[in-house]
Amino acid sequence: MFNGRGRRAHSRRQDCSIGAESVPNFSGRAALAQRNMHMEHCFALQQMVEDPESISEPLWRALCTNVVLTTDGSEKFHEWSSPYSNYSYEETEYKIQRAIAAKKPCTCKYICEKLGFNCPEGGCGVKAPVVFSLYTKEEQIHNLLNKDTLTAEDVLEEYALKLAAYAKEHCPADYSRLKLRVKKTGVGLRDFEHAVRSEIEKFTPLEFNVVPSEIVLDGIELGGAKEPTGYTLSLEDGVKSVCYEESVPVNVCLCHEPVVITGRLENIDTGQEKMELSYYRNSRWKTLIAPRSTLLSKNALIRLADSGLPVSSDNAEGVVRYLTAYEAANSAVIPFTRSIDRIGWLGREFYPYATNSEIAYEGDDSDGIIGALREHGDYDLWLKTAAELRKSPFARAMLAGSFASPLLEQLQHRTVLGHWWHNTRSGKTAALKFCLSVYGDPIKGDMAVVGPRPLLVQYLPRYNAHQARRHEVRPGFTGLYEKCFYELYPLSGTFDSDGYVRPAGQDQNQNKKE
Repeated sequence: MFNGRGRRAHSRRQDCSIGAESVPNFSGRAALAQRNMHMEHCFALQQMVEDPESISEPLWRALCTNVVLTTDGSEKFHEWSSPYSNYSYEETEYKIQRAIAAKKPCTCKYICEKLGFNCPEGGCGVKAPVVFSLYTKEEQIHNLLNKDTLTAEDVLEEYALKLAAYAKEHCPADYSRLKLRVKKTGVGLRDFEHAVRSEIEKFTPLEFNVVPSEIVLDGIELGGAKEPTGYTLSLEDGVKSVCYEESVPVNVCLCHEPVVITGRLENIDTGQEKMELSYYRNSRWKTLIAPRSTLLSKNALIRLADSGLPVSSDNAEGVVRYLTAYEAANSAVIPFTRSIDRIGWLGREFYPYATNSEIAYEGDDSDGIIGALREHGDYDLWLKTAAELRKSPFARAMLAGSFASPLLEQLQHRTVLGHWWHNTRSGKTAALKFCLSVYGDPIKGDMAVVGPRPLLVQYLPRYNAHQARRHEVRPGFTGLYEKCFYELYPLSGTFDSDGYVRPAGQDQNQNKKE
């Protein structure tokens, strides 16, 4: 079946951009390799040239991502693609330009496992076909030695020092010849040797076929998550990525503090997904939850810098690539949780009290309401108090309304509102709070049940020293005056009775004396 652009179409089309399975990005150069691609080293390329009709479009595009990154890649790929019966120069050029812009060569593992190509057992000894076009370090050293002119600036470049460091450890004869060339440039050999030793100490090249290792970070459990290909994580160095300079892989700091994905959430109502990030900041682990569209967009991600996330306009694009690779490499171990941003019915479930599995709350809980919906206190004492409260028909109606409220939706009834008027300081608020205690903590820690009733701030100048002590305890929904002395003493007695409310740690007898 022909797709109109020069390659055959398949019912199962696959994208050659494979995230964590691709060779890491290569920055600063139009071409990854410095010499021509030799097809005799790659069995997939050999088959493409010898039997072009047998090559599927996904495999053709995967090979394109490798070939075009070499010096003569564009011309070679046109040449090797042209024998195909439905070859189109325009379509091929379009794919070539996309591959050059992406700079993400597909790996041999992807070509074999995902595209079904049968490479010889054991492979070719490389991670991607493009590696056949990379200069070896020995060849790079010889190229440096064979330059017609070598200046002081040339030998002191970081690239030249890295080659010299390799030559000193692996190619002593070439290193001796290099020192003779260096001496003619006017650079002191002692200074040159010192620079090379410094390069050896700081330069730790990665093996091309490095096996991802398990992430171990103090203070956080990641369930066996692996480092994505091309990245390393540690508390000391944060997140480091692999960068290739003159074909030499080196570690480059992406984030100075580690960042990991510790959860994925899917909203039950909308189906939209969010991710939970954990990052080490100010000697402790912090977390934030944000939509995927925010975390995977370099422009939107910067907005999270105010939360302490180690991201800036300089590294945002790299962080997005890292998070994408991390999720792809650890999709099986990153916890997945259903989430919701409201309280109430979810089909036959009722959040947060009766759910079939864990559900995370992703809304704004700045008022502490979700945290207050919990079991706490003495249940027998609560029942005893409820029995006493139900002696009042008004309080009984309020308590019944509290229990019945979740049933309105299931019974498809309209919301019923009740208004109660009564004398001041009669305990209406305390009764209402008790009815709320059916579902959780009605005071959330910022008030007490019995305590001084809050008054207007303009009364502050009128307090004497004894009355001012009411501010040493939390305010209450009902006061000691309303509980014990309401019918015995005038309203002014409230200030005296407040003196019997003991502050935390205060001797009760001292309050009684006052």
